[in-house]
Amino acid sequence: RTSLDITHPEDRDITVQAASGLRSGSLDSIRLEKRYLRCNGTHFWADMSASVIKEIDGQAQAVMVIIQDITGRKILETELEEQAGTKAIILNSLSDNVVLHDAQLGVIWANQATQASLPYDPEAVPGAPCHELWRNRETPCPGCPVQEAIETGEYRQAEMEGQDGRIWLVKGFPALDRTGKVLGAVEVTTDITESKRAARAMEEARAMAEQASKAKSEFIANI
Repeated sequence: RTSLDITHPEDRDITVQAASGLRSGSLDSIRLEKRYLRCNGTHFWADMSASVIKEIDGQAQAVMVIIQDITGRKILETELEEQAGTKAIILNSLSDNVVLHDAQLGVIWANQATQASLPYDPEAVPGAPCHELWRNRETPCPGCPVQEAIETGEYRQAEMEGQDGRIWLVKGFPALDRTGKVLGAVEVTTDITESKRAARAMEEARAMAEQASKAKSEFIANI
C-alpha cells in the first residue's frame, strides 16, 4: 500500500499537490497537517514532513518522511473553537453591552447588543477606541472605569451619562495574561436609566410626603 492509500480520502488531493513539488524537483521538502487511516478504519491527525535525500551529484535518491501524531492537539483546538462559539452565543444573548478592549481602549470584539447601539458595525473599524465610537472624542472619557481597570489592573465601575441623557452603569474588568500582565479590559455596560428615574421619583415623593407631614404638624400646632 502507498502513503496515499492510508491517507484520509478528504486529504488526498492536498497530499498529491504537495508531493508534486517533490517529484518535479521544485521543492526539496514539504510539511502539512493531514489525517492518516488506521487498520481499523479510524483516523488520526499527523504533522507530516517529507524531505528529498540527494546523491552527491544532486540527483534524488529517496524521500525521508517523518510523521508525528498530533491528534491530541487537534482535539484541543476543536474544543477551544467550540467553547469560543458557545461563549459568543452566551454573550450575544445578553441585553447588556459587552466589549473587549485592548490596552489602548481599542474595541476588539463587541456583542450584538453593543453593535445595535451604534450606527455601524465596530468590527468595520477594528481597533477604534470606544470614546471615538460612542462619544466622538479624541481622548478617553473623564473617570472612565475601563481605562482605570487597565491602568490599575483592578475592577472599577462608575455611572456615566450618555449623549442622549441615558444613564449607564459601566463596569471595567482587567484582562490579564497568565503572568498577570494587563492586556486590556472587558467592559460590561447596563442601562440603568429607568431605575435611576424610579429612584429619583421615589425620593421626590418621599420629600413631598415629609413636607406635607411637616406642614400638617405645623398647622395642627397653630390651631
